[in-house]
Amino acid sequence: MTNEARGESMSASVSEQVNVLMVDDQAAKLLSYETILADLDVNLIKATSPREALDCLLRNEIAIVLMDVSMPEMDGFELAQMIRDHPRYQQTAIIFVSAVRLTDLDRLKGYEVGAVDYIPVPVIPEILRAKVTVLAELFRKTHQLERLNAELEERVEARTAELEAALQARDDFLSVAAHELKTPLTGLRANAQILARRIQKSEQETPAWLNDGLRTLDQQADRLNRLIVQLLDLSRLDHGPALVDRAPTDLAALSRKIVTAFQARAPRHTLTLTTDADLVAEVDPVGVEQVLSNLLDNAIKYSPEGGEIEIEARHTETDPADAVWLSVRDHGIGIAPEKRETIFERYYQAHREDNRSGLGLGLYISRQIVERHGGAITVEFPADGGARFVVALPRAAPLAPQTHPRRRVTAPPVG
Repeated sequence: MTNEARGESMSASVSEQVNVLMVDDQAAKLLSYETILADLDVNLIKATSPREALDCLLRNEIAIVLMDVSMPEMDGFELAQMIRDHPRYQQTAIIFVSAVRLTDLDRLKGYEVGAVDYIPVPVIPEILRAKVTVLAELFRKTHQLERLNAELEERVEARTAELEAALQARDDFLSVAAHELKTPLTGLRANAQILARRIQKSEQETPAWLNDGLRTLDQQADRLNRLIVQLLDLSRLDHGPALVDRAPTDLAALSRKIVTAFQARAPRHTLTLTTDADLVAEVDPVGVEQVLSNLLDNAIKYSPEGGEIEIEARHTETDPADAVWLSVRDHGIGIAPEKRETIFERYYQAHREDNRSGLGLGLYISRQIVERHGGAITVEFPADGGARFVVALPRAAPLAPQTHPRRRVTAPPVG
């Protein structure tokens, strides 16, 4: 055994040392207990009075107390009660030794003040050794478990701190990368659009492959731009104030503008918008636009070519003056049941294996924006496939969203 291992072993044995306090006003009895327990792996401490016993308890960690019930200065029941009243010794095992026959009421009284067992006189050595051995082993196991729990908590705390630091470093890197990519990407898109317009104005016949290439370049640049925007939004949500820049907003008009833009971007899909009149709410129009754009982007991404996407901007049926809701329904590939509980988590990708999958931030950012409005975002899975995301928003800013329970706003069922 190495010195280091020997040192660890010695440290463990010392920390697991079991002290047994023997209390009796008769020295002969204490000597007999000492003789009976001498071969056990415990440390025996003798006290000839309750006062001396209390002094020993203050100076030592006592695992087991073996005490006489009848003592002149203070009986065993009173001493046991004083031991139990001390926070340090509420779990200490107490064994009463009695030379007189105890009644059931006496035994009940002893158990109430913390006794775990009784031993009659004359003491049978084998029984006393067996009881002390079991209690000593229980004490050791309990302390070992406490140490293991403490070590586990330390490891968990350290691992959590490491993980948080790693996540913070990743988020900081993504934020910086997004800012650095924004400028060259803007230049790339501008030059591609200028080139496309010049080709359109040219009287020369343009090869199909060139038109397709420019269209693909614009689409991929737009996709990359949306990813960068998501990273910047994430950085603002994490490090910016939690305030919402509200203004009276016509959600029907806002929805029409966004749907028109997405329809032009995805001409092979059919986007159908249904809205109610007088759909004005105090919201952050930029934030709501981001939410609806994220939902439409997902719906288009995971819908088949030519698939229909249904968008609604409506009053709530329960209280039209109180809240509004927006919904986006697709008929695409849907989400597997085992993944539905985590789709709003940061960086989670329900279709990670699909090359259409993004950063896993769109739904997370959408939920953050909606909840900062005092609203809620949910998802439904219709029987005929696809998914329906529903955003419920209060018409007016809540007075104190952090202290008042959020009112549950529901949308009509798919129909």
